[in-house]
Amino acid sequence: MENVCLKCTRRCCHIMHDVGIEPRFFPHEVQRGLHLKFPFKRYVINGVEIYVIDPDVPCPYFKDEKCMLYGSEDMPLDCKIYPAAPTPDGDIIIDYEFCPMAKYFDTPEYKCKVYELLKPYMPCREWLEAYWRLK
Repeated sequence: MENVCLKCTRRCCHIMHDVGIEPRFFPHEVQRGLHLKFPFKRYVINGVEIYVIDPDVPCPYFKDEKCMLYGSEDMPLDCKIYPAAPTPDGDIIIDYEFCPMAKYFDTPEYKCKVYELLKPYMPCREWLEAYWRLK
């Protein structure tokens, strides 16, 4: 699917404030300090901590119209799976509102791939509910 993204002129990572992607750091990413490598904001919603890439500050890893972390372990999970996102009930949805290439990702195969990426790190329902409250 990466070729589909590379053909898109929207470049979601470049203009995060104009699209639906403001990556949240999953608990395992916060635990290993990944959020500290990015400009971030911290929120507490119903006692749950959520760390979000600050959409008002350019990503330090987006240079020359591409992501320097693309495909690496340091790429936030939200960025890896976009335009997909987990729902509080464990489903996977595709962001048709902001991703012009969404139709290429709305397949059972892609959703299965996303679920496999998420499964080892799937946080509790309370965290996912807080994740969605920030949208």
